[in-house]
Amino acid sequence: MLLKTLLMLTISLGSILEGDETLHLQKIKSHTDFKLLLPDEIHTKNWKVEVRWAFPKGSGPYRDVRLHYFDQRGEYVLGIEQHKARDYVYEIKIEEIDLQKHTSRTRTKTEIFQQTTNGEVIPINGAKAYFEAWVNQSPGGILHWIQGDTYVEMSSGDLTKEQMVEVARSMK
Repeated sequence: MLLKTLLMLTISLGSILEGDETLHLQKIKSHTDFKLLLPDEIHTKNWKVEVRWAFPKGSGPYRDVRLHYFDQRGEYVLGIEQHKARDYVYEIKIEEIDLQKHTSRTRTKTEIFQQTTNGEVIPINGAKAYFEAWVNQSPGGILHWIQGDTYVEMSSGDLTKEQMVEVARSMK
């Protein structure tokens, strides 16, 4: 889905900002170009949140944020990525390899984000969300939707579809 070449540009705020993760989230929340949505504490009270990445646009606001949630044992439970739903532009690096000539060429392509409509339709906070189950794995999958001006993509290999929807509906 959104696993783009942006991974190469990852800035780990955990290493930059020391201390309480709640303060990190509040700082990020006040410096995004979209409304950062967070699950209700009731659903995540026993989980630890980690800011996996936050991509700034130059020296401006954060334009892409990914949060990871871990259970009490430190096991990964849920990932939530968010960015502006409209006018979100990103770059894809394409590497073309010619095995016969032993050459390679890298080019960059700029694209405007378009939400896919694959999967089962599920209503989330007045929006149309799409759930795609993992192939050959249960539980889990990817749930994505646009809420207001924010695109949200949630993924989990541990939570059921119903649990993911419950967390999604609590996001404000």
